[in-house]
Amino acid sequence: MYKLDAAKRDALTAFLTKQLTAYDMRLNEPLSGQTEWPMVISMRTNVGLGDQSTAFFRQAWTANGGIATPGISWAGRRANGTVPTVGIADEMVTHALRPWAQAIDYTVFELEAAQALGRNISDEKMRALNKKYQLDMDLIVATGDAQLGFTGLYNSADVTAASATNGNWASAQPLDIVEDINNAAKAIYQASGYSHAPDTLILPPDQYAVIATTPMSTTIPDITILDWLKRRSFGAVKNGRELNILDSRYLPGLGAGSTDRAVLYTRGEDMVRIAGTPLTTMPVEVHDYTYGVTVYGVIGEVEIVYPTTVGYVDGI
Repeated sequence: MYKLDAAKRDALTAFLTKQLTAYDMRLNEPLSGQTEWPMVISMRTNVGLGDQSTAFFRQAWTANGGIATPGISWAGRRANGTVPTVGIADEMVTHALRPWAQAIDYTVFELEAAQALGRNISDEKMRALNKKYQLDMDLIVATGDAQLGFTGLYNSADVTAASATNGNWASAQPLDIVEDINNAAKAIYQASGYSHAPDTLILPPDQYAVIATTPMSTTIPDITILDWLKRRSFGAVKNGRELNILDSRYLPGLGAGSTDRAVLYTRGEDMVRIAGTPLTTMPVEVHDYTYGVTVYGVIGEVEIVYPTTVGYVDGI
């Protein structure tokens, strides 16, 4: 008489389970949100792995008038040594460059097991590594690193933060929201010497959802607050192109008193940027029966070249 012991029963159960299960071989990677930093800032790559800091110069110009100070530089028909001169003052702004590195490794046993399943374990781990880099860059660009003592684009001490004219967008009227953004944009335009009106607006996700789904009025339900701001806000009209409006998960609670913050600025490498090198991948190293690959580069800090072209609006 054939007897089915526990071991055989377990083996048979495992066999049937494997044969009768329809496997979806796609890998469902972790949900981590969209990478934000490439959409909000440019990277300047004229740095090397051996560099330890970056620097740029801000200039201030001065000039006296010819008759009144200040005034227009009128001059007499004979100079007599009284021709006014211009002055130039340079300020060097420096930021640290820091090494960034991450590694992957896998044993020959993991490699054989992955190959048996038709998977590329090296590629999977490299995708995880790249996502870690992107998330680190997001955080560095947004708020910097408090432990290392530097800030980002959304919380710089060089930028003026103001309270929203109306605020509380969850219950605000559409025109109140438009006024909040227009007033902030006009203040930035004035602070920059009437040279730059902001072309980019970044909002917390909840406030972005409000403007994306709320009509400007009941009489024109097809035009949302988002549509209006893109095309008819002060920045859009002044620049002659649509206002770029994005959302960021780093803005809730970032304002004064842990309120939600909006950020307005002019995007461009000559205005705001971050320095860094492209990532470099070292050759595969083998130690005993473990394969290892190290990826490295250097990352700087956010450089706000013209702080007056950036503004924060808190309490929205």
